[in-house]
Amino acid sequence: MYRALEEAVARGAPATYRLKTEVLPNAWQGVSGGYDVDLLWFFNMPCADFEKALPSDTREALAGARRDDKTNKAQARSGIEPDLKNFPMISTFNADYSPALTTLLAGQTEWQANEAGAALDEMMAAAEVGAGEGAASAKAPAAPAKALAAPAAAAAPAAAKAAP
Repeated sequence: MYRALEEAVARGAPATYRLKTEVLPNAWQGVSGGYDVDLLWFFNMPCADFEKALPSDTREALAGARRDDKTNKAQARSGIEPDLKNFPMISTFNADYSPALTTLLAGQTEWQANEAGAALDEMMAAAEVGAGEGAASAKAPAAPAKALAAPAAAAAPAAAKAAP
């Protein structure tokens, strides 16, 4: 998994990883096991392709936030969010994220989901076929990944000019 993620980040691609594996029994947690699970992991890692797709004003705000601390202090006074400095690597000890950071994080995850559209479509189709085959299956309406909304770049301009 690590190697696949490392290679994806090096290419500028989304940090996603699909894993099909057998569920093992776990009496302590009440898991019977003996069935397969198909997982698609989305990781919060830098993605050059996503950043290239952002509008120029958003890319500029992000680049500015990543500069040294003196620049960040000046930007904070000018309204540019300094908490973008380490985007998308964020502290989970702070739950008071700026609207700009929240918008960019949501945009990147949406972009990753759209990029993983073929895998999501395949998984949704398999879930539809497998519904009712066991307790782990739940029949849910299949929504093609292509219908996940407009590209993240369309929503991202708000990140640079986020409302208070």
